Amino acid sequence: MPKKYFRLMPVRFDGRLRVPILHPGSPLDFSFADSGDFPVVTEKVASTLAELAPGDVQLYPAVVDSRPEPYVLVNVARQVKCIDDETSEEVLYWKPEDNRPDLLGQYRSVGGMRIDPSKVGDAKVFRPRGYPKALLISEDVKEALERTGASGMEFREVTGPSPISEEERVYKRRCRELLEPPPAARRAAWKSLGRLDEMAVAPRAICYEWPGHRQDWAIIHREPGRILLVSEGLSDPFIARLEPSVGFGLELALETELAELPLDAIEGSWPYVLLERVSKEVVAQEHERERAKAGLLVLEVAGNGPARHPRER
Repeated sequence: MPKKYFRLMPVRFDGRLRVPILHPGSPLDFSFADSGDFPVVTEKVASTLAELAPGDVQLYPAVVDSRPEPYVLVNVARQVKCIDDETSEEVLYWKPEDNRPDLLGQYRSVGGMRIDPSKVGDAKVFRPRGYPKALLISEDVKEALERTGASGMEFREVTGPSPISEEERVYKRRCRELLEPPPAARRAAWKSLGRLDEMAVAPRAICYEWPGHRQDWAIIHREPGRILLVSEGLSDPFIARLEPSVGFGLELALETELAELPLDAIEGSWPYVLLERVSKEVVAQEHERERAKAGLLVLEVAGNGPARHPRER
């Protein structure tokens, strides 16, 4: 029987914060420190790891606020290149257009992870190389941890048949191939209009009325004191058709003063509400889309707003 491997994850919990960990709640035997990188465990978990995987982990005594019992900080020192891109449900990489040169080529996300056990060797507790946020353990370590009755742990198998069919995987891959190019093309266009803001907190959502089912927004800084709020996704391909297209063939923009659009919380501001309502009309009404493409669109939008009129495009 081939070896099985599992992903070890903390269980979310509610309650009053007792220890300095990432998620508030009652103290558990296994949790992550505030950084989210290092597990903080009780002695029974630490002793199990030390016994079964002494070469894979480094254990450091830790003091946890308001807790009298000893804790141990675990550094999982071993990394193994083992992720199976082909059988995992969804694998995304950091690309040049993501503006993270420090992460270029590395895994951005791995959904429905599957690994190749033949590449693991004798590792029992390890992280997959290129995706260190995942913590993987062998089946014997999983069973030993379960026998301790330790709280705060959840296991998801990462070996064996994929949870999705080959047809589903092909469909998801085709969707990614269609949806990845448009953002880069839009960003090139936006940068010709001003400075694209990479830090603004613009709301994004899944919206099945939009061609690619993704509703997003971006901010462009123009002349001093003025900005553009622009839609992102109306020109996505129609994902349901699985064929290249420019969707509705347009994006919407609203130009206003910087003071009118709080960049730390755009949702709820009048420019966002106005542009979102206009976008709904454009999406729902073909004749309104055609007018917008022709360069003239007049809509009456109810609601509280500014005393002056913004410039719409």
